[in-house]
Amino acid sequence: MWVDRVGSIGLCVLLPWCVACGSEPGVKSDAASQDDLDASRDKPDRKNEPVAPQPEPEPECEVPQFTDDSEAQAFEELRGSVVDDAGKAVAGITAQTCGTNLCLQGETDDTGYVLHQRAIALRRPAFKYGDGLRYAQFAFLLPDQPVIDVGEQTTVPLLTGKGGDRLEVGAEMTSRGVTLSIAADAQLSLNLLDFPDEADHVFTAYEMPRAVWPDAVADQYDLERVVALGPLKTEICPPAEVRLPNSEGWEPDTEVEILLHVTDVAHHWALYGEWGQVADAVVSEDGAEVVTIDGTGVGQLGVIGLRRSSGR
Repeated sequence: MWVDRVGSIGLCVLLPWCVACGSEPGVKSDAASQDDLDASRDKPDRKNEPVAPQPEPEPECEVPQFTDDSEAQAFEELRGSVVDDAGKAVAGITAQTCGTNLCLQGETDDTGYVLHQRAIALRRPAFKYGDGLRYAQFAFLLPDQPVIDVGEQTTVPLLTGKGGDRLEVGAEMTSRGVTLSIAADAQLSLNLLDFPDEADHVFTAYEMPRAVWPDAVADQYDLERVVALGPLKTEICPPAEVRLPNSEGWEPDTEVEILLHVTDVAHHWALYGEWGQVADAVVSEDGAEVVTIDGTGVGQLGVIGLRRSSGR
């Protein structure tokens, strides 16, 4: 169970003592009759009766939540296109101009093109595209101007066909060299609202080549790798271990930070459209993998970024 880390609320319930015949708490009344004593002797002894097992409490994981104080900005028009990492137009995927107050819905056409036109005030608007299942989802924060041409934005394919390692607790799932390990006592929450089809509940991963990173991968985060994980908004508590190939050739024991790209307007993990750190990792002793450190991990699937911790 994920809980928002926005403060704590204490709830205290007082159970008053029930005092019989003027007795004080913890003190037996002398008014007990011989009949009461005889009746108590006739009660069956239940000390040796089997006790029904109690359900294990659900794990709880804190989710940092952020508050946005940005003001609405005037919007009139957005145009642009979406391509994959090979430069091919991506047709028929979700493409929105979406603020935290309102979203203009749409899809790319057969050429990957999208056009939104409406005079409206949007708070923290972003060009949000990709569904997080077939293609990775990004949210590119828009400049404060009414007419915007976002140019060509890139995504990567995730679920290219049916099949793959089914998401389940107590198991390891691998996709394109990336391994997700979910503990046996974890709580797995699938994104059934967007992906109700059971065939879509499989782990997917795809590392995005640096040469085609979209504008949503801002320079301010000093990211060195970007990897899309899906299905989007799958939640895992406690967070899952992630192992990735050390494709950059970082030295063994190099400390690494893992950030999540936030495309949800609820501002969990970071503000909408930004990146927030969710885990620490380290390069394995043999230099083969980057592995999340015990006690941390990825609690929600989406696009993640990696950067070395040194010098930060």
